Amino acid sequence: MLELRLIVVIVLALLSWQWDPVDSQRPPQHGRRDRPKYPPNKFIKTHPCERSSCYPATGNLLIGRENRLTASSTCGLHSPERFCILSHLQDKKCFLCDTREETKHDPYKNHRIGQIIYKTKPGTNIPTWWQSENGKENATIQLDLEAEFHFTHLIITFTTFRPAAMYIERSFDFGQTWHIYRYFAYDCKESFPGVPTVLENITDVMCTSRYSNVEPSRNGEVIFRVLPPNINVTDPYAEHVQNQLKMTNLRIQMTKLHKLGDNLLDSRLENEEKYYYGISNMVVRGSCSCYGHASQCLPLDPAFSQADNEDGMVHGRCECTHNTKGMNCEECEDFFNDLPWKPAFGKKTNACKKCECNDHAVSCHFDEAVFTASGFVSGGVCDNCLHNTRGQHCEECMPYFYRDPEQDITSERVCQPCDCDPQGSSDDGICDSLNELEEGAVAGACHCKAFVTGRRCNQCKDGYWNLQSDNPEGCEPCTCNPLGTLNNSGCVMRTGECKCKKYVTGKDCNQCMPETYGLSESPEGCSLCNCDAGGSYDNYCDVISGQCRCRPHMTGRSCSQPKQNYFIPLLPEVHEAEVVDECISYGANGNCSLVAETPDGSFTGIGFTRVPENSELVFTVGDIPRSMPYDAVIRYQSTSRGDWENAFITLVRPDQVDPEGGCGELAAATSSETRIPFSLPDRSRQVVALNEVCLEAGKVYKFRIYFERKRHDVDSPTATILVDSLTLIPRIDVTPIFQGSVLADIRKKDYEKYNCKSSLYDMNYKSDPKCQNLDNILSVFVHDGASMCNCNPTGSLSKVCESNGGYCQCKPNVVGRQCDQCAPGTYGFGPEGCKACDCNSIGSKDKYCDLITGQCQCVPNTYGRECNQCQPGYWNFPECRVCQCNGHAATCDPIQGTCIDCQDSTTGYSCDSCLDGYYGNPLFGSEIGCRPCRCPETVASGLAHADGCSLDTRNNNMLCHCQEGYSGSRCEICADNFFGNPDNGGTCSKCECSNNVDLYDTGNCDRQTGACLKCLYQTTGDHCELCKDGFFGDALQQNCQQCECDFLGTNNTIAHCDRFTGQCPCLPNVQGVRCDQCAENHWKIASGEGCESCNCDPIGALHEQCNSYTGQCQCKPGFGGRACNQCQAHYWGNPNEKCQPCECDQFGAADFQCDRETGNCVCHEGIGGYKCNECARGYIGQFPHCSPCGECFNNWDLILSALEDATTATILRAKEIKQVGATGAYTSEFSELDKKLQHIRNLLQNTSVSLVDIEKLDYETQSLRDQLQASHGRLSETEQNLDDIYNSLSLSGVELESLQNHSRLVQQLSKELKENGIQLQESNIEGALNLTRHAYERVSNLSTLKDEANELASNTDRNCKRVENLSNKIQAEADDLANNNKLIEDYRAELTSLTSQIPELNNQVCGKPGDPCDSLCGGAGCGHCGGFLSCEHGAKTHSEEALKVAKDAETAITSKKDQADQTIRALTQAKLNASEAYEKAKRGFEQSERYLNQTNANIKLAENLFIALNNFQENKTASPSESKELAQKTLDLDLKLEPEEIETLGDQINRAVSSLKNVEAIIYRTKPDLDRVNNLQSIANATKEKADKILDSANSVVESLAAADESQGKAKDAIQQANSNIELAGQDLEKIDEETYSAEAPANNTAQQVEKLAKKVQKLQNNIMKNDRDAKEITKEAGSVKLEAMRARGEANNLQSATSATNQTLTDRASRSENARERAKQLLQRASKLTVDTNAKLKDLNDLQTVYLNKNQQLLRLQAEIGPLNKELNEHLIHIKERGSHYRQCYT
Repeated sequence: MLELRLIVVIVLALLSWQWDPVDSQRPPQHGRRDRPKYPPNKFIKTHPCERSSCYPATGNLLIGRENRLTASSTCGLHSPERFCILSHLQDKKCFLCDTREETKHDPYKNHRIGQIIYKTKPGTNIPTWWQSENGKENATIQLDLEAEFHFTHLIITFTTFRPAAMYIERSFDFGQTWHIYRYFAYDCKESFPGVPTVLENITDVMCTSRYSNVEPSRNGEVIFRVLPPNINVTDPYAEHVQNQLKMTNLRIQMTKLHKLGDNLLDSRLENEEKYYYGISNMVVRGSCSCYGHASQCLPLDPAFSQADNEDGMVHGRCECTHNTKGMNCEECEDFFNDLPWKPAFGKKTNACKKCECNDHAVSCHFDEAVFTASGFVSGGVCDNCLHNTRGQHCEECMPYFYRDPEQDITSERVCQPCDCDPQGSSDDGICDSLNELEEGAVAGACHCKAFVTGRRCNQCKDGYWNLQSDNPEGCEPCTCNPLGTLNNSGCVMRTGECKCKKYVTGKDCNQCMPETYGLSESPEGCSLCNCDAGGSYDNYCDVISGQCRCRPHMTGRSCSQPKQNYFIPLLPEVHEAEVVDECISYGANGNCSLVAETPDGSFTGIGFTRVPENSELVFTVGDIPRSMPYDAVIRYQSTSRGDWENAFITLVRPDQVDPEGGCGELAAATSSETRIPFSLPDRSRQVVALNEVCLEAGKVYKFRIYFERKRHDVDSPTATILVDSLTLIPRIDVTPIFQGSVLADIRKKDYEKYNCKSSLYDMNYKSDPKCQNLDNILSVFVHDGASMCNCNPTGSLSKVCESNGGYCQCKPNVVGRQCDQCAPGTYGFGPEGCKACDCNSIGSKDKYCDLITGQCQCVPNTYGRECNQCQPGYWNFPECRVCQCNGHAATCDPIQGTCIDCQDSTTGYSCDSCLDGYYGNPLFGSEIGCRPCRCPETVASGLAHADGCSLDTRNNNMLCHCQEGYSGSRCEICADNFFGNPDNGGTCSKCECSNNVDLYDTGNCDRQTGACLKCLYQTTGDHCELCKDGFFGDALQQNCQQCECDFLGTNNTIAHCDRFTGQCPCLPNVQGVRCDQCAENHWKIASGEGCESCNCDPIGALHEQCNSYTGQCQCKPGFGGRACNQCQAHYWGNPNEKCQPCECDQFGAADFQCDRETGNCVCHEGIGGYKCNECARGYIGQFPHCSPCGECFNNWDLILSALEDATTATILRAKEIKQVGATGAYTSEFSELDKKLQHIRNLLQNTSVSLVDIEKLDYETQSLRDQLQASHGRLSETEQNLDDIYNSLSLSGVELESLQNHSRLVQQLSKELKENGIQLQESNIEGALNLTRHAYERVSNLSTLKDEANELASNTDRNCKRVENLSNKIQAEADDLANNNKLIEDYRAELTSLTSQIPELNNQVCGKPGDPCDSLCGGAGCGHCGGFLSCEHGAKTHSEEALKVAKDAETAITSKKDQADQTIRALTQAKLNASEAYEKAKRGFEQSERYLNQTNANIKLAENLFIALNNFQENKTASPSESKELAQKTLDLDLKLEPEEIETLGDQINRAVSSLKNVEAIIYRTKPDLDRVNNLQSIANATKEKADKILDSANSVVESLAAADESQGKAKDAIQQANSNIELAGQDLEKIDEETYSAEAPANNTAQQVEKLAKKVQKLQNNIMKNDRDAKEITKEAGSVKLEAMRARGEANNLQSATSATNQTLTDRASRSENARERAKQLLQRASKLTVDTNAKLKDLNDLQTVYLNKNQQLLRLQAEIGPLNKELNEHLIHIKERGSHYRQCYT
């Protein structure tokens, strides 16, 4: 609420200041105090438009104008719309476009037109684009700008194909007219006929095809430049060029899509979805149009704020220069029309020229006629001349005005009106216009009324006042202001003046006097301003409100209070020595150090800086508030008795003193670089080192304070002094506050009266209440106002500080005015304040720590931030014990003792166990260290298959703990139910049997391949992933079911059903999973051959589907038959023409249905005839009583039947020969021959046969030849038979012709019989019936015989063709046999050649030239090779010898490698022993050094004691001999004195003291010495105890050094043994190398020979190929053995080098141990400090995060609280404005 009140007061004051009509008319107060004494030189930067034309920077005009960008077509604007990507059409990859408002922030769906402004969504990498509706070719994008802009170029990037046709147009009159810039088309002639395609001038409109191609399909660009680079523009500022650049609206019209030919097909929606316009980015480059008169543009809307601005937005209102104005600087500013407006170009600004109106007009206009008449010099005509002037330049006075001869032509009062007061003048205000001395006329003289006088007739004559127009006489008595008039006594009759109050003035007593305000009814009339002498610039205030003119950051009516978050600084300027820039030591007395102390009021800051002799402190001072004299005061504290005699202070100025500045007069008195001596008394705490040194504000000075000697004639190496600060105290007596005026003198007297000046030099400066106001006035003047609190937000509780002094409210343990540093004894400046150091009382020197890291000052043997830890290698503070790590680690946990960073592959509390993947016994002294587990290889190789291993203590062997799936002693094989080859770098994987095996059974899968062997649940497959044959289902779910296939509809040639679906293999036209039903429109599944088509007649059947069992179709009326393509039952004929009844005899016919085509009835046996109404052929009798004819007829009938069968067979044979050729008759022989030929080919392709096989091949070949000859013979016979068959066919034809004649005869006979039957039937029905039946049977037999004959003829044709094809095939095979014979001969020749080479090959490989096999050495023709001594020259023997040598070498290398491992272990042990010895020696050295320091300290104490005794000896009342003797005895109180002896000495001292005179005085004077002696006694006792401890430690150091020597001796012996072992290993390796080298040459020779043999014998024998492969393997093995030997030799050499290096390193370490100890100690301290720093920083970060979250929550809470306050503030402001308006009306 306090802030709200202050705001209300300020607003009222401002409103009152604006409403005061009197103050606005007061002339400005001029004087020296209003102007700075030395105004600074300001550098005025030249405006870019000052000397030439200027143009605003160009940018993308789309940025910030999404609301001005529109599109005629946008996808998904009203509902989601699908679109597809052309490149994914095969996948039909489509997406949704949804540009509704709710998807505005989803760039994947929303493709509004505003998405083209940026390539990606701002702040992300998500691409954005605009997209039109699918298939819509006419789409428009329009940009409507708010002002005229200069448009330079356009870049459009499309996400799809660029438009096949489009054009760009613009408007420069806000859309009233449009002009096309350019056309773009794939085919300009088609899309824009008549438009030229060549650009000759920049104003031409052309069409281009450059940016309209189909490619690319994505990210294609369309670029348009208003001024093409290929057109040379001679005058870029020409009117036609500038008109081309002008633009207020831009429109892109896209008229045609690239549809890739789909528009020629159809316009289906799926085609439309692929084609649309899409733009990912559009850049409209341009700038606001200013015609060269502006360099930048501003927002058009005055309410536009910076928060609304987008980065890169180009605004549209020009910030005009060159005296122009307008949105585009298109016209001259008012009153700048003397020249016509022109655009600026080049170096010509064409600035508008100001009209010359002699300061008598505020506007003018350009008149072309006047401009021409003036010779094109000036065309400005002044408008509405002011000050009663007229004319083109207002150079003449208007009528009834006169020109004042005393005024300049430009004066506002040059043309004075006759200004005759209408109240006191007559004759309508006529006056004399000019001075006409001759005629006695005076310019401006008026004609007055009777009681009026004066030149203007505006003054009453004496005794009159209140001049009135209606008063014929003019004046009457005057009136005065009652508030300002004394006792309201009126005015003086003669002058008209009123009698005013004390502080009131004015004719009517209506104004306050200067330095007063507030005219009122008070006795004085007005109140004194009483402006604060320091907070205000002067004593003048507002005549209404009384508000004084405040200095910066001061407020209040009298400017006596600092603003909020500001304070009045203290006069003394304190510069702490703790944060001094430099402290330089010129001697060997040590460096400066910080001494932190708990604040007790005796010093400032956090402590002191301890400065030794011969050191220099450098203070940098750069915050001088005002240029004036200062006293430089040094505050300090002595550390010993006696003054510091020799000290110097030097002021280093940055440059010469400004002679015109505030220090100009004092420059010579305080020159720079002058050493001023001073001393520092020990009984004082401060000294004025420099008096009245003048310092200038705004400059940086250095004060160099040199502390040379404490005694001017004696060096005191131990002398130090504690420096607190350098304080600058301004000499306030020279300020205007205390001089230059009466009030200043009064203030100075009061200041001296209360002795205020002395408090400035007080250490604990605190202004006396009586001096507080004066101090504040002085401070505000010196600091030119108030200073900002600048409370550190981290260390302070708020931003508000104390109004006097500026001390902020600090958090716990935080000090400093700004709460910016930790208090002594704390550290970690952060959001929660500072934390206590918590230095360990045992391990630290004091309770103070580093302010940043918190590191305490540790005593020896301790470290850690709080000095509460042991040194590395020890634990259990403060009883620091040695870490027990079995020689595998150097340090352990300081609290628990757990070893840290165990080496040699060890781990555990004491490094007493091996790491995972290692085994052994890591305990100290064990011979078996931790070795890597080889299961089967090490973990590092990546081939380890065990979770670790362990040491079998019974035999020191390795026990691998195999991982799941591995087995064997070294995990080298796969476990049961796993597979793989882990021994050769592979892994074991779990057999994947789809959970279809018994996991508890063994041998479920093959251990090499992983194939499952014991599948259950009717499954099969390598992974039991399939159902067995005859089963189907999901094997993975164990639901394999047996197939259930219908045997009628299943194809039995395919054994089983589908494994997955159970679908049985169906016969043709059969369907169903079980194949148990016919397909649609099929039947007859019972046939076992599939279903037949119903073939229902489309005319006679109602449906296509028939009965699935009978095949009967559903017939229409009048149709019948199975397929409804015949007549109905008991009818025959063509149903489409005519159907006739069957009329079959009921006695002779077996069925009433006759043949549907011929009408023949089906008769009983022995019955014949067309209607089954007569006896059949071979039967006699009277129908229906027919009996057989007898044996004669039957025999003849058999002969005819046989003849007919033979004819039929012959015809079939002939047809077969005709179809397949003559070879068809010998198919089996030719098949056998084909098989043998194939066997020959196989034999020929397989060259790995012996000579015996060749002989067999010859035999087979001969057999084939014989068979071929036989086949040729049979072929000849076949051809002969074929001729016979042709002859038989001819005879068969003759017989067939005779049969046909006989058939015709039978038909004729049947016809006759039929006629006779009719007659017989009429006469004898029964006989006729029998005859008819017999005749019918005969006719039927003849018809059957005819059919068989026809079929025989067809078969004969087929046989003929078959014989012909077979003949052709035999001919081709005969040719193949001839080629095969030739090939066999070639193979035999090549075989003979290869066989001749076998002896030589056997000689080279096996050692003897066997042909083909040697009885002793073997060869290629037998099953062995080499193996005897006499076969030693063979390659195989050499290879075997090389292999044996390589294996022996490998064995030797393995042995030497084991020996080397033993040597390495011995060296490691020696290294550990040496390291342990080094650590012991290091500890001994450190203890010795520590004891040396303690001894030095004791010596120093003894020296101090000696000095004290000397001082005591100076006492004249004691005898010198006794004092000397007592001092000598005291000095003898060294480490050898016992307490009893000390007591004896004390008794002697007491006796000596008792003999002294004036004892009381001596005791009083020597009491401090006595106390010191007692302290020395206690120190001596403590020193003795320490000396005893030192002796014990020294003894332990000696023992440790002895142990170190012994360890070094052992290390040297181990190194010597290792060297000898390495030499032996080297000799063995050399021998191995020689043997390997000797074996290498024959092995290489053998390899070359074997390779040659392999090339020759590769196609001959498998044995030779095997030998070749073996030889290659042997060669490879020999090479690997050689490489292994060389690698082993290299390892041995490296081992030897490493051993030598280790020996040398041990020697060097022994020689450098002295320096290493100190360096290790420093590194340890740095590491500890770094650890502490890191932990502290991490904690700080965590604390900062917590504080941030808390502050964020607090900020949100404050925002919620500020909301209502802000609302309340707005209400108050509104109320204030209303009241202000009310008050202003009252005042007016």
